Amino acid sequence: MAKPRVLLINPPKIRRSGSGYISEIVDIGVPIGLLGIASFVEKSDIHVKVVDCVGDPKAEALNVTEKDGSEVLMYSITEKDFNERVKDFNPDVVGISGQFVSQYNEVIWTTEKIKKLLPNVKIVVGGSFLHRDLLTKLEKIPSIDICAFGEGEHTMVDITKAITNKTPLSGVRGIAWKDEKGKAHSTEKRPFIYDLDTLPLPAYHLVDMDFYLDLPKKGFYNRVKDTKRTITFITSRGCPEQCCFCSVPRVSGSVWRRNSVNYVLKHMKVLVDTYGVERLHIEDDNFTLDMKRAREIFEGMIKQGIKVEWDTLNGVRADRLDEDMLTKMKKSGCVKVCISPEVGNQKILDEVINKRLDLKDVEKTARLCKKIGLPLQAYFIIGFPGETKETIKETVLFAKKLSKKYDVIVSGALRATPFYGTPLYKTAKEKGFLKEPDPTEFDKSLAGSAGLIETDEFDEAYLDKVNKHLIRASYYYSAKRYLKNPKKLVRRFRNPYLIASTIKRFIKGNRELI
Repeated sequence: MAKPRVLLINPPKIRRSGSGYISEIVDIGVPIGLLGIASFVEKSDIHVKVVDCVGDPKAEALNVTEKDGSEVLMYSITEKDFNERVKDFNPDVVGISGQFVSQYNEVIWTTEKIKKLLPNVKIVVGGSFLHRDLLTKLEKIPSIDICAFGEGEHTMVDITKAITNKTPLSGVRGIAWKDEKGKAHSTEKRPFIYDLDTLPLPAYHLVDMDFYLDLPKKGFYNRVKDTKRTITFITSRGCPEQCCFCSVPRVSGSVWRRNSVNYVLKHMKVLVDTYGVERLHIEDDNFTLDMKRAREIFEGMIKQGIKVEWDTLNGVRADRLDEDMLTKMKKSGCVKVCISPEVGNQKILDEVINKRLDLKDVEKTARLCKKIGLPLQAYFIIGFPGETKETIKETVLFAKKLSKKYDVIVSGALRATPFYGTPLYKTAKEKGFLKEPDPTEFDKSLAGSAGLIETDEFDEAYLDKVNKHLIRASYYYSAKRYLKNPKKLVRRFRNPYLIASTIKRFIKGNRELI
């Protein structure tokens, strides 16, 4: 009997104005989530192929007309190329990843293309873009057969076995599916995977790693503008915190689960020694929650001589860092620490955001990072229901204090985004603050890039003004740092454009917020 065939697809990306993409067209990274599922499926004696519509040598910028008539720029392989790959592989099951609500249209577009090519193939969609609203619409979406909720490794294997063995899908946990009459059903929730060491390393061999890792040299970056061979790296799942805006507890669970120190170090060595990775973006949702484990990882990197730069772009808790840990982080290759104070008003942090964090710990961490010489970036969010212009101004003043006193990098402020199912979404909907009541409309903007909440205290125009003010202030303080470093100043002033931009930073950067 031939092996079942599973095709895993990363859908195209649409570039919208103000969407926050780093590159001019799109930012591209190794599809870690898909490769993680692929490795587990492959281990289960199933033939797997991965098609990354974005991260492919043949991908290009395509002008596409959406159903509402709007013109957008879509980055993808061509439809002809896509069709040939799907038909040539002739899968039994197709799995499509949608990491964000903003990918809704791209996911639907992909499912429709496949269904037209292979009407009888079963199409599974998964990822954090799923929500209950989509489940209620499942019967009205002909191109989707199954929705997979939560972690996809075991679910994709169970779905494939049920389809190839012709057993009922009702026995597969964590899904919604349509029967022969088109009626939607759902099964019980699938438990999270608690021993992450049981999962194999991502199936890097299924993609051209050199192509991905060399993309920064061609102007296609992965979250930051850096030409180093960079990849996302995840060592744990879930988060016990209950911040009102965060969808992680719904997607990955409230129980923090982690790979062992040995597993993490082995994974790092494979990436560095086999694929020549030079930088890791550690994107755990709570990387330093277990401070003892974190220290052991840094000590292991130092002892084993793992030469790789790394950062914490997803942010770590400021109260789960101390001087000893920060020193070990720098020695092991950390080039930037990111933290998320969110706001500068303790009452809003406690009562609105529900984040268990003392802002004094943020300032303490900033002081330690400056002492050690480890760059620190702080993320802020504005536009929560319950905020006033005064509390928002406090956030601005706190952010500027961190920049001025401790050289903290503050690149503006994101807008509070009401992801479906979060407490923030519930509050904004109940109080009538949502600009887009239908969560499927959130695809019109990426998280944080446009205001989706308006109250009597603020509108999108005001939040935009605050953000621009913070960005100008950040420019101002960074320019002052250049003046303190003659070598950097000389290098900068070799470029006439940078001379002009630095002067503008001084003139415009530190204006008071009106």
